[in-house]
Amino acid sequence: MRLDLPPGPLATAVMTLASMAHANIGSQDPGILAIPIPAEHMSGSLASMLDRLARQSHTRLVRLPSAWQFVRADAPRHVAAPKPAPVPDAPIIVRASKRNAPLRDEPVEVVHLTGLERDDFGAAPDTGTLLGQVPTLVSTHWGNGQDKLFLRGVADSSFAGPSPALVGQYVGDQRLTFSAPDPDLRLYDVASVEILEGPQGTLYGDGALGGLVRIEPNPPELDRWRGSAWAGVATTSHGGVGGDGGAVVNLPVVRDKLGLRLLGYDSLDAGYINDSERGLRDVNAAHTWGGRADLRARVADGWTVDAGGIVQHIDNRDAPYADVGAPLLTRSSDVAQPSYNHILTASVVIDGDVAGLKLRSTSGFVRNDFGQKFEELTIATNYHFESVNQSYLISHETSLSKSSNWGGWVIGLSYISGINDNNIGLGILESPAQIEFIRNKSTDITVYGEIERKIFGKLSGTVGARYSIFSLSGEAIDLQAPFHILVAQPRYATSTERALLPSAALSYAFGGGATLFARYGQGFRPGGLTAGQDLQHFEADSIHTFEFGMRRGVAKVDTFAVSATASTSRWRNVQADLLNGQGLPYIANIGNGQLINLNATLTLRVRQGWSLGASGFVAHSHLSPTPDLAVQGDASALPNVVHDGETLSLDHWGRFAADRDWRLGLRVQHVGHSIFGVGPALAVPQGDYTTLAAGGSVRFAPCDVLVDASNLLDNHHNAFAAGTPLAGLVRQQITPLRPRTIRFGVQRAF
Repeated sequence: MRLDLPPGPLATAVMTLASMAHANIGSQDPGILAIPIPAEHMSGSLASMLDRLARQSHTRLVRLPSAWQFVRADAPRHVAAPKPAPVPDAPIIVRASKRNAPLRDEPVEVVHLTGLERDDFGAAPDTGTLLGQVPTLVSTHWGNGQDKLFLRGVADSSFAGPSPALVGQYVGDQRLTFSAPDPDLRLYDVASVEILEGPQGTLYGDGALGGLVRIEPNPPELDRWRGSAWAGVATTSHGGVGGDGGAVVNLPVVRDKLGLRLLGYDSLDAGYINDSERGLRDVNAAHTWGGRADLRARVADGWTVDAGGIVQHIDNRDAPYADVGAPLLTRSSDVAQPSYNHILTASVVIDGDVAGLKLRSTSGFVRNDFGQKFEELTIATNYHFESVNQSYLISHETSLSKSSNWGGWVIGLSYISGINDNNIGLGILESPAQIEFIRNKSTDITVYGEIERKIFGKLSGTVGARYSIFSLSGEAIDLQAPFHILVAQPRYATSTERALLPSAALSYAFGGGATLFARYGQGFRPGGLTAGQDLQHFEADSIHTFEFGMRRGVAKVDTFAVSATASTSRWRNVQADLLNGQGLPYIANIGNGQLINLNATLTLRVRQGWSLGASGFVAHSHLSPTPDLAVQGDASALPNVVHDGETLSLDHWGRFAADRDWRLGLRVQHVGHSIFGVGPALAVPQGDYTTLAAGGSVRFAPCDVLVDASNLLDNHHNAFAAGTPLAGLVRQQITPLRPRTIRFGVQRAF
């Protein structure tokens, strides 16, 4: 990496380096940022360049878990705040923009989260952490690794079927899911998570109708050996005891040339559901283990090659539902109803500069195995339903981009090939017979581009487009109902679909860091093959969204930050999971939808060491159902569209001794009501509950001691109106909130 700087304040150099290296660099002392430094011509690693700036400014550089901070040379060895704010003048870079656009300039609603390890409030950092901090991000509650995610009220059904997801999930630029549920990756050793509200079709294609979640892991450091380890124990009211532990280590194999970063973790989430039929307590414990390995090589000045992989296994020992009318947190079932989600990824990323342009090439492979087993009581006693899925995803994307004072642009090519095998069995006890096997294959070849340009003064415009060609094929064999064959011979279907997804936006930058923007975007999902009463093909669906918003400041960076967005969406040919006559899920087009969403966020530093946050949304949906669905009764509402959600948070941090940093936090969250499914048979109410969480930590250098708690009021409200996908049991089951859980942990850096 090379940097040429004119003479000026340290803030200018820090801002430039933060943008180039995609790093969190800052200082809590504005006087440090104003220190003048002479002209600099530097090259080498980020750490060496920062060390040189520290020498020129006569300051000291402190390395924190996910940030660099400049402090006074005579300051104590341990900085006051465990999570320093970035430089107010240095922009946070939105990596999901694919052209490294500053957050302040992005004409879309973006949530940028850092420091997740300390904000989990009683649970390991995972998707639940994101749900607690972003009200517009909601989820079903089938169990760890079995859920669907929804953003901005774009929700189609409660079941994870073979259609592409509504929220795209990425690790860096590698796509993580296609037609699979949320893998619920543990977010250890993560630099940031960006959540962009959708649709994001221009840059991300199908699977981003509602938006996307992009995880940015901490990369290997090439200049120093360091790491950390942690362990914790958690107790759940009315349930058992769980625990977690893990470690991350960074190894500079060849200093400034080759580095390796390794992460490993293991956890047990305690159960809290009792089974009266089997005489067992706390049956729904969940075991999760996994890790990540990343190797970075600096092959030339300005060029890096990263190779890495992720593995994670989730085993849920039983389903987390209870029976309606039964004692608290209790149900009756003959056997265990376990589920699992196992994911394995590999990727290679090439990043470098070509004639002043940024080139980035990402190739990846994902294998995701997931499945469920449920007791089936609607056909005969001791019948069981089993769904086993295997999903394979190969992806490649190469992009060129450029950023400058007048704006920026990106162009790219991508290739995605996915296979999803769905095997359904139904039968007696532990040996259900196969009644359905469907294989869906898809290939997506895409070219896309987006350009942002300052039109005049403080007005900027952004336009983009994506053109994709989808090749789809489906195969169904052994398709039968429990008592009669529907398809005696294999059946095949193929199709080719094309999609053009344009986008456009205008933004105006006012004084004081305020921005007003308007945006139009589209999203698209191809069709596929499914089995209802017989084999059938479901059509592609698309969404068109207009949004208007404003933003002033950056949350947790500026003293005062506020954002607000209003959006309206038209959703054509909505794909959703329905239930056939035997209560088994299948995909169908259910009509056209209309969505309206209003959301706002406010953060305020009340005084030194105090931060107050408030966010919330209101959503409304309407479905114009197909004639077949309309004859069944009222089907005018989309499922899982939460009517409203609000979050209030209060954080306080400080120091009571030279090496005793501490933090306290409170969060109140309300999740409004929604319905479970489409149509009168499934329109069962759920949600409408409030939870309280708290957390705190104290540093006893070099260790941090943490205490975190979720659901402090021990609310047992119905978070999800079913525990099994079988139609006849929907109104007989509820999925209660996890009871109050308190975790005691310790973390040590080395």
